[in-house]
Amino acid sequence: HINNEEDRGFVKRIFDYDCFIKHNKKMSYALAHLMEVNTCTYCNRQYTLTVDDVDKSGTVVEHLIRPEFDHWYPQIKYPDLALSYYNLIPACHICNSNLKRDKETKLDEHIHPYIDKRTGFRFSYVPTSDGYAVDVVREDGIDDDYYKKVENTLELFKISQIYGAHSELELKELLELATTNHPDYISTLVNEVMAKLGVREEDAYRMLFGIEIMEENYLNRPMSKFKSDIIKKIKEDLGSI
Repeated sequence: HINNEEDRGFVKRIFDYDCFIKHNKKMSYALAHLMEVNTCTYCNRQYTLTVDDVDKSGTVVEHLIRPEFDHWYPQIKYPDLALSYYNLIPACHICNSNLKRDKETKLDEHIHPYIDKRTGFRFSYVPTSDGYAVDVVREDGIDDDYYKKVENTLELFKISQIYGAHSELELKELLELATTNHPDYISTLVNEVMAKLGVREEDAYRMLFGIEIMEENYLNRPMSKFKSDIIKKIKEDLGSI
């Protein structure tokens, strides 16, 4: 943390993010390709694919889209980390530019996606007067200090509020699928019918729900953690899916 304004300005000119990455498409797209993150690291709600327009010879004609890079340690206070690979988190515009912006995060107060391996929470649902609503609950086995970091991070990115907007969408669809079919419908389809065809469980869920069910692959497809958690909860409650 550089406190002196003059020193901070000097360091910022050396580690010039705008020059080397933000306004340098060749460098920023190369970096995004290396990161190989398909969805927002923070919310897992939106694709953050890196896409180039390539001609028949394989030459890049135009850089089209890439994730934004959030500075976990904000540039304004830590200009010396502006170009650090480990300080650049691929994120969607909502999480990076609308929610986090220049807000300071700290290792002992927030979850760092490259360091803290457990999310510390899971998605669930609760009954309401007219249906069900998305809920966010503490993951089993998480100690108080770690969960405080989780709570701070969830609040920073407004995860409860944003995913709550999916109560009438993905949550409702999954619950309706479970309650309108035989309790063993999906389980039988995945573990018997598709298994006999040689389709692995994770491939079956990818085909049926468009998600990854292996935690290490959640960032490959949007909503993977949310839907996986909800499906597990439905299994517990209804013995289905």
